[in-house]
Amino acid sequence: MDLIGKTLGIYKILEEIGGGGFGTVYMARHIQKNSIVAIKVLKSDLGNRSDFKQRFEEEAYLYRSLPRHANIVFLQDYGWIQNIQPYLVMDYLPGNDLRRLLENGPLPVRQAIHITAQVADALETAARGGLIHCDIKPENLKILPDGTVMVMDFGIARAVDSSFRQIAGTPAYMAPELWRGDPPEPTTDVYALGCVCYEMFTGRQPFISDIIDDHGKARKEIEQLHKALEPDWHPFLSDIVPDDLFNLLRRMLAKSAKERPSAADVAAQCWRIQPYLPSNLYLSSPNQESITDKDYLNKSAGDEEDGTILRKIPDQDGTILRPLTPPPAPPHYSSTPSTPDYERLSTEAQVFVQRQLASVDLGIEACRAALIQNGSLITGAVDGQIYKLDLLTGRVDHWQIFPQNKVRSPAWGLAAHSNNILVHTGDADWQEINASNGQITRRGSFPETGMTMFIHTGWLYLFGGRGKIYRVPLHDLNAHEEFNLGSRQTGQATVRHGIIFTPTSTGVIRLDTGSGQIKLIGPEQTARAVSLMSGERLVAIYSIVSTDRKQSSIIRLLNLAHPESEIQTETAVSGQMVYPILVTGDRIIAAFRDGRVMAWDAVQVGKKMDLKHTWTHTVGAGRGLQSHPSLGAGLVAVAPSKDNNGVLVVMNNSNGETVYEVPLTGDVFLSPLWWQKTLSVVIASGTIDVFRVTVVIDKTSQPPKE
Repeated sequence: MDLIGKTLGIYKILEEIGGGGFGTVYMARHIQKNSIVAIKVLKSDLGNRSDFKQRFEEEAYLYRSLPRHANIVFLQDYGWIQNIQPYLVMDYLPGNDLRRLLENGPLPVRQAIHITAQVADALETAARGGLIHCDIKPENLKILPDGTVMVMDFGIARAVDSSFRQIAGTPAYMAPELWRGDPPEPTTDVYALGCVCYEMFTGRQPFISDIIDDHGKARKEIEQLHKALEPDWHPFLSDIVPDDLFNLLRRMLAKSAKERPSAADVAAQCWRIQPYLPSNLYLSSPNQESITDKDYLNKSAGDEEDGTILRKIPDQDGTILRPLTPPPAPPHYSSTPSTPDYERLSTEAQVFVQRQLASVDLGIEACRAALIQNGSLITGAVDGQIYKLDLLTGRVDHWQIFPQNKVRSPAWGLAAHSNNILVHTGDADWQEINASNGQITRRGSFPETGMTMFIHTGWLYLFGGRGKIYRVPLHDLNAHEEFNLGSRQTGQATVRHGIIFTPTSTGVIRLDTGSGQIKLIGPEQTARAVSLMSGERLVAIYSIVSTDRKQSSIIRLLNLAHPESEIQTETAVSGQMVYPILVTGDRIIAAFRDGRVMAWDAVQVGKKMDLKHTWTHTVGAGRGLQSHPSLGAGLVAVAPSKDNNGVLVVMNNSNGETVYEVPLTGDVFLSPLWWQKTLSVVIASGTIDVFRVTVVIDKTSQPPKE
């Protein structure tokens, strides 16, 4: 039906200005008020569907009854053409939709976060009014000349098919529950916004089909990707991406609607994060071609988009963090300690440390477990309380999780997934709490007491003292698989592609969790630590005790690409190591009880590998290390102790020189924890100190003001 030049009630149709899957948009003039409006005329065949009129009237009524909001296009009126074709009358707004903006590639992170925050604010208002959008995508987000974002077309997709048995949304942005035919929830819109956010950061949608000749098969593949797989997280592995931003996006794209944050939570976190981001920060090359849902069917198999990571980003206070290329495999949300790769700092780099950015006195002995989750440090105390310290604001929350008489020892276990924390206090009993409010969500008992644990790809892995490994699905923590290693585990395990490598009293065990196959790799000798290294290599540390009781270690590189995991090279070093070790890029860093910290580089010599000793630094005579090294911003932090008093030592990763040293008020039994530009130390006597670490490349730079 050609409507241009015709009158629609009190509106004169002037010209067509856009369109989409549900209809055509026209510019029109309100005859009585002489004002310009936008009219969306839906497809004529919709009126022939049973019950559509009632659904359309209900959704339009909810849309029109929403309070005026700065980010929602106001619905002025709605009606029917000849009682069969519905239309909506909305404010006419200048500017382009987000799709047009994305035609030039990804957006600066700060701009993307600003857009996400505004859309989330609009979704929260709509949800409170009982309205779910169900078709959030770049085409429905209008960007005004002043940067304001307006959300259009509320409720149209839901009106088209309220049951969603015939899916009415846009495949590239549809949440798993819509593909399953389940009714939408408010967090259905949060998932779609997460897809849009991912596209703004990277210039491409999170899930794209490679099928180019069969639309039905391509759509089915997109469905499976949304329902089962994680998107490619490579662009977010760089240290220039704040942890809380990365974790927020991962929660938004959670497969379960219940695990996603609310729109209000998304908006609040985006408004909090935005001021800390430089205006010129991109995650991917700004000139790369955008891939839209209209052309995913035309993408050739094997095509790769430019995933360039911006390599030098000056922060507003002069800090320069220079990340290396991310590792080849995408990450999985895990509480397992991570050590991202950093360029080694030049000897001209200036490092400034501000003490007591935050300081918390727990008033009682701290537990020997801590982790960073969504920008907060999580730890506990032996009185049964969990403490949460926000590393941006300094705010402290604490919750009584266990009664004090149920705390078996300071050797707690902590693991994080989504917005939840799993905790045990040295006993078999565990509880899961919500990290936002401390509410207990689940509880139960593990097969053994005092188990170490970490989370990887939707599974909880448990390690006990009986030579067994347990694998537990996160959706059912009372069910578990059991693997008998046949020997006692002696250190922290690591996981690669569903295969566990763990040190044991008889050597390094390789456990394939898919087939259940258990195999000894490397020599039959007591192993103490393992860590993955780039180039399909595994670093394994073996402990040696001579007849005169002197201890030494052998560092071996095992080739995982070889069927028998052959030894590529090895080197022996005297002294007792502190485990686990630190592996970053091709560098191995290990600490020793006598206060030494040593570094080796894995280098190619002809066709063979070699371990080249790079530097040794002693962090004080007679000061035995109580925690292993940790890495951040091209720096290494260790915490030796003597006579029950610790010292925080920060060293340059490239040469081992000390750049900062400060006494602490007690022993440290955990590695210092890095997050962005903060360094947190948990002291056994019950204090948490947080330091701000600033790296300045210019030698003449002055330290930042307190």
